[in-house]
Amino acid sequence: MKHLFLTLVALFIYATSNAQQNDLAFLSKSDAETTHKFKRKTAHYGNAYFRTVAIYSTSKIVTDLQQEVLNFNLKNDAIFDKSERATYRIVFNKNQGKAVVTYNTDGTIIASKETYKNIKLPYELRVKISKIYPEWAFEKNIYTLNYLNNKDLKALYTIQIKKGNAKKRLKFNDRYQRID
Repeated sequence: MKHLFLTLVALFIYATSNAQQNDLAFLSKSDAETTHKFKRKTAHYGNAYFRTVAIYSTSKIVTDLQQEVLNFNLKNDAIFDKSERATYRIVFNKNQGKAVVTYNTDGTIIASKETYKNIKLPYELRVKISKIYPEWAFEKNIYTLNYLNNKDLKALYTIQIKKGNAKKRLKFNDRYQRID
């Protein structure tokens, strides 16, 4: 009986300490900032799209798709025709994200509309919602970005939360201010 009790206590301590190491159970703000600061130090820093959309608190799914958009070389694509000036609309699909990007003949990104479903929300936004709506669960979310060269970025988080049978839809901008 004594050994059974000690084994159960040891398993409880192990499970508790292991849960704290899981990214889903715990995210430190410094971890999120460190990851995205490293992302900003790339060869794309001179790119206007990159400087505009590179937000520290975005999900890995978002940064991966944006990196794919940045690395796309229009001039190597079969549709590219350098004999005339034109715009090219390219659609990128990856995991839970979709980006419709418009390039000019020079290969510069002039516009993009990005939609991401059920991504990991930024730490600050999760904390803000949890404080306002304690005991509510995050059910699903959609993150949209609209980029237009030399214009402000328009970002919107649409989040659905749930408590029992009750559901609420919340909208926040890129500064985590509530939009009604």
